[in-house]
Amino acid sequence: MKKKRFICVQYNDIMIYDMDLKKSLATKILIPMIFISLLVGFLIYGTLFFSFPDSSDDFIEVNIKTNVDLRKYKTSGSGKINDPYILNQFTFHENKSIGLRITGVSKYIEIRDVHFKAFGFGLYLYKIEYPGLVTVRNCSFLNCDMDVYETDQIRIINNTFVNNEVGIHFTYSRNNYIADNHFDSGGLCVGLVESQIEKIETFTLSDNYINDKEILFLKNENHLSLKGNFSQIFLFNCLNVTVENAFAYTASHSVLVSDSENCSLSKITAYTLAHAVLILNSPNTQILSCYFENVVNKSNKIYFHDDYGISVLYSTNFSLSNSSINNYSHTGVQIQYSTNASFEYNIFVSSGFSGLTIRSSDHCNIVYNQFMENNFVGVWLVNSEEIYVYHNNFLNNSWVNNGSEGWNSNGQNYWYSSILEEGNFWSSLGNETIYIIDETEGIYDLYPFTTPINIFG
Repeated sequence: MKKKRFICVQYNDIMIYDMDLKKSLATKILIPMIFISLLVGFLIYGTLFFSFPDSSDDFIEVNIKTNVDLRKYKTSGSGKINDPYILNQFTFHENKSIGLRITGVSKYIEIRDVHFKAFGFGLYLYKIEYPGLVTVRNCSFLNCDMDVYETDQIRIINNTFVNNEVGIHFTYSRNNYIADNHFDSGGLCVGLVESQIEKIETFTLSDNYINDKEILFLKNENHLSLKGNFSQIFLFNCLNVTVENAFAYTASHSVLVSDSENCSLSKITAYTLAHAVLILNSPNTQILSCYFENVVNKSNKIYFHDDYGISVLYSTNFSLSNSSINNYSHTGVQIQYSTNASFEYNIFVSSGFSGLTIRSSDHCNIVYNQFMENNFVGVWLVNSEEIYVYHNNFLNNSWVNNGSEGWNSNGQNYWYSSILEEGNFWSSLGNETIYIIDETEGIYDLYPFTTPINIFG
């Protein structure tokens, strides 16, 4: 397998990586955007998404920091492995950011038959170091989620989650056992950091469901074809696995493929609450005839403000075809460090930044796609070479570089076919005979269409 790399896909990486943009553009537009995004990232992610590492009692209904605190709330048990402290007969209300927070304890605990309500996390387990310390059983989470931060070998069994945005969020936690849990939204969530994904591979899952659809969790499977109504799909170290005909509604994420090869995802419909798909270290992955849409109001989201429809990292020969990517608050599809990707007959609609971003990835083809109403550009090419962009429709993508609906930063790429002498349709072409991508860098579509291309027949 390829050597592991650390990568974190966040909103701010766009601004940090692309300092090669023109000074005037950076001064007028990007610097204020960086400042605002950093400020928002600090306020939102620092307090909610990154798990309240220094949480104040003012935000927590019950904050257990020591074994002495723990004994105040236990109803029975001695704290030993065969006789854990039992915490039950509690109802946590919706007037705090966190219902129950536990850290710094060294006793075995079972949290049983507890009803959680909170603004953010109902239950928050933070850096509990002893393995096998905590069991969460027969609990209910209403309008709130569960967060597990650097806490290993816990057992999460037979709980219900109602109206959640995340479900269970794991950060740097390993060897957890998760069985017989039922979600109506959310499911299992892990951040887009490779070291976190490596840890979720150590989990054991059995009979977990979102809206009565199974969470599919496969490790080390070869030559397998599955058809089923799966709510989430996790593939780790798989070879020649095909999954099709899945339907996921209100899962936090729909698909994670890691360290796998020659896997195919087809006819999957997913209405996600955060990122839809992550492909990591997985060559020859195919996605075809799929529909991904973010269904959370971007202005009301608590946890994820910068979603990607599909993120592909360190994965050669990725292909996306006959699919639709809709309404993601950052980017519809982002490719990084992944050569020879192809995109054909897809629709990219209403992303907060770009419909498609290709970063540090060479030799890609973008042909017969439709980029509509993306907030910044339809296609953004960054530090990439030999990208061919032609026979696409660019329709009302908002603004960049004096009105261009595409952007080319650092790389010799081709926004037309020199053989066919045909380029793309641009809704902002006006009466011009060529389309300017970046006049300073000499990047043009020399053969733009004057009417939209009939892409789908």
